[in-house]
Amino acid sequence: MNNEGLILELFRRVQELEEKVVKLESKKLSGNGGNEFALSGERITRVDARRFVMNKFIDENPEHIAMIGKQKEGSGIVIINEESGISYRVKMYHSNSHSKDKLFGWHKVYSDQFIEKKYDFYVFTVYWNGKIYSFIFSHEEFCGLISSKKEEKKIYHLYFEMENGIFYETRDQKPSSGYDVTEYYNNWQIK
Repeated sequence: MNNEGLILELFRRVQELEEKVVKLESKKLSGNGGNEFALSGERITRVDARRFVMNKFIDENPEHIAMIGKQKEGSGIVIINEESGISYRVKMYHSNSHSKDKLFGWHKVYSDQFIEKKYDFYVFTVYWNGKIYSFIFSHEEFCGLISSKKEEKKIYHLYFEMENGIFYETRDQKPSSGYDVTEYYNNWQIK
């Protein structure tokens, strides 16, 4: 076998190993039904929230696997359909509630994260009262939400609140007059 053939064979083997590692990591994540860690206390880390999000995507879309995105590609999460090979990039934002008395999450989004379609989905999590509340938007849905927001130095601020069981995005508004985001709450289905 010449050097070129040897290199190609090694490259093929490395690719196979990478695919096996992704599948094993994905199975490890989904092994406990998305409950590998206990949620307690007033705060959780972004890493815990990301693990929760990856588990939920796998649980709700069993034909997919999830892995952490590469830093040079903007991080986030990558969801891959094992049957079709189609992959989806997910940008994730996490906030612990800024109020002990009610759900109140604050997120900062930089305009370069959505102006060009770098991500297929945007997930916002808020940890409050021992539970992670998740809001999932497609790129188009997120652009619709952000179009009504004020930009401050290429940064958009989003507040997620709940009033009477309805979820709102409320930056600069009272909850009941905010943008109703209830339909995006736990919207885990990949379409």
